[in-house]
Amino acid sequence: MKRTMIVLFLGLAALLWGETVINGSRSILGSWNAGGAASTIPAKVGTTAPATCVVGEQFFDSDAAAGSNLMLCTAANTWTAVGGGGSVGGGGDQMCAPGDVSWVCAADEFVSGGTASLQIGALGWFSSNAAIAAQTGARPHYGVVRMTTGATSGNNSVVSLQGTGSQVFGNVYTDTTKVWEEKKIFRLGQSTDITFRIAFGVWGSNGLSVARGIGLRPAGGDFAVVWGAGGEQGSVSTGVALDTAWHTFRVYTDGTAQKVYAQFDGGTPITACPSGCDLTIASGSSFWSDGATGMPWFYAQTDTAGARHIEIDYWSFKGQLGASAGVR
Repeated sequence: MKRTMIVLFLGLAALLWGETVINGSRSILGSWNAGGAASTIPAKVGTTAPATCVVGEQFFDSDAAAGSNLMLCTAANTWTAVGGGGSVGGGGDQMCAPGDVSWVCAADEFVSGGTASLQIGALGWFSSNAAIAAQTGARPHYGVVRMTTGATSGNNSVVSLQGTGSQVFGNVYTDTTKVWEEKKIFRLGQSTDITFRIAFGVWGSNGLSVARGIGLRPAGGDFAVVWGAGGEQGSVSTGVALDTAWHTFRVYTDGTAQKVYAQFDGGTPITACPSGCDLTIASGSSFWSDGATGMPWFYAQTDTAGARHIEIDYWSFKGQLGASAGVR
């Protein structure tokens, strides 16, 4: 009997003062006070925020700049960096902070610049066959440029951001293990008799097709996401019919190797990867090897006896280079 009591006491002591591992879920309905704990790790720790979350979850990004490590799930599948001012919608959408050299950042609000090729916007966009005109903006679209085709069926125009030959971020498909994001805000001038590509990568036929990369095209009367790898490989409808409203097209990664997300107006992302995604892409495909051969672009073509145009309000690219704000 005495031996039994000793064993029972030792077992209780292990429960009271030892470490308990819970392999599963636990819900606490009362109070939980960890004020006397020697150390606590209350949130999941990693380098990539989970693709899904419910409101109230926490995540500690060990790869983020100091002071922006803690993320809170503020809406379904949307992480917000505490102190960083940015949100990660399924991964990728990070704010660029001045002096943080761990990110490469470029953006154009189109509030400055001229209308000649290589003078458009603050970054000096290239244009071909396009009549470029600055528009009078209205909140929240203050800086707007319009690119217009000729009035003969088949006439086209293109606006693109040409590089100088130096690498902007490297091969963005290979670098899907790093967080990056490309974003455009635009609207069509007409929703009928227009062929367009609004894309990121390497073009074909002077912008008419996505040779390598990802973009938008018309398909079945809808905006559709198209993937290119040695030519266009297929498209998936966004479920949004062609119209003349303002739209946001976002392409991003969440750190998953060779997986790219395309999101239209904050809707459910369309995924592209070697298998198991909405769009199937070959492993090792690339679509921005350097600034000279890969770029964002807008292409418009009229399919009737009348001009067609696209208005551009915003473009940005953000890519993670390192883990520390002071070190690349």
